[in-house]
Amino acid sequence: MRINNAQQTELGQFRQLFRHYTDVLLEYRGYWQLASFQQTQLPWHNTELCRYIQQPSGVVSDAELLRFFPALQSLPAISSCNDDAASAIKTSEARWPFWLTSGIGGRKLAQITAFLDAVDEPLTPLNTSSALADTLEWCAGKGHLGRLLSFQRQQAVTSVEWQDDLCQQGQQLAEQHQVAQRFVTMDVLSNDSRLLLSQHRRVLALHACGQLHLSLLQQAVSAQTAELHIAPCCYHLIDGDSYQPLSQAGKQRDLKLSRLDLKLAVQGVVTGGQRAQRLRQRELLWRMAYQCWRQSASGDNQYRPLGAVRAAQLHGELSEFVAWAASQQGLSVTTPIVSEALLKLAAAKVALIRQIESVQQLFRQPLELWLLLDRVLFLQEQGYEVNLRRFCAPQLTPRNWLIQAHRVVPRAAATTAQPCSVK
Repeated sequence: MRINNAQQTELGQFRQLFRHYTDVLLEYRGYWQLASFQQTQLPWHNTELCRYIQQPSGVVSDAELLRFFPALQSLPAISSCNDDAASAIKTSEARWPFWLTSGIGGRKLAQITAFLDAVDEPLTPLNTSSALADTLEWCAGKGHLGRLLSFQRQQAVTSVEWQDDLCQQGQQLAEQHQVAQRFVTMDVLSNDSRLLLSQHRRVLALHACGQLHLSLLQQAVSAQTAELHIAPCCYHLIDGDSYQPLSQAGKQRDLKLSRLDLKLAVQGVVTGGQRAQRLRQRELLWRMAYQCWRQSASGDNQYRPLGAVRAAQLHGELSEFVAWAASQQGLSVTTPIVSEALLKLAAAKVALIRQIESVQQLFRQPLELWLLLDRVLFLQEQGYEVNLRRFCAPQLTPRNWLIQAHRVVPRAAATTAQPCSVK
């Protein structure tokens, strides 16, 4: 496959962009690659920075914080999408028949609509005489995305999902609304999906978590799938304890990211209402209160992470929560819980965490873009032409990056990378 001069220039710029982000993240890794929950004091020796984030007002701004990280300011600007989330929700609701979207929340419907608008018409014309089916929907759930796509464009969609009950519900909806959608029950992490992928011209994945979209990328490349449209999500949900870069460039400049490091890429932006945010704040405070109790009761000053907490467990008393949390870690409460004292200690701990995270958050977007670029470079190395763009406003979903890839070279010639455009 010959690459013209313009493509060579763009490819060089793209690789340079990846190197630039890698260099900056490595330079400042001591500021972001740490566990805020495990710290007992600010972990940096930058006196001026510490003084600023500890000021009595407690108010810090990204603009002021960036003064301490000049190399971070030199990174190329990340493109934005200025669509109004509330307007997008209303517009999406008006675009579809009410009976077709019953059961889909307004925000989710707006995400699907924006995703489909970004996908637009297929990069590779769908040939009705071809043996290949049209579209495969990856990790489909009830297949809302596939159902709307099939209805809108009169195209056949196969939706793959590992939970059989969701497949059954989705199939019932497809038959009820008379759309050309069929469901396949399959655990794509435990089964080889290459045959299924090879039977479809393109694959759509809206918010496929960690290992699910990594598996899709690797298996789709092996199956030589013509088109990929992937909005990644939950980068930290991977099989191993550390992230293994996909691209050669990523392997050569590996950031050595743990699961905890990967969580930074999805932290800091919430889209729920005020009630949901209050619950998150209470959960953090109560978690820290439990940690303070546990350290005092056991004499173990190491941070011991607590598992998932259900919302119902945050509606009772703190003493009940501490007793439950203790039971999860093989401990028991033998003396009365002094809630007021625990909450005071926890509030100080939360304040420290917030101070540390105010600095870490400066690196959230650069880290996410580094992960995205690793995926894009991998696809380029395998003979795909790739586009990276935002498909909706971050207020609609903070995971609003879309990777679109189109195979342009035969498998045998896929050692030469193709250019990627970042919009």
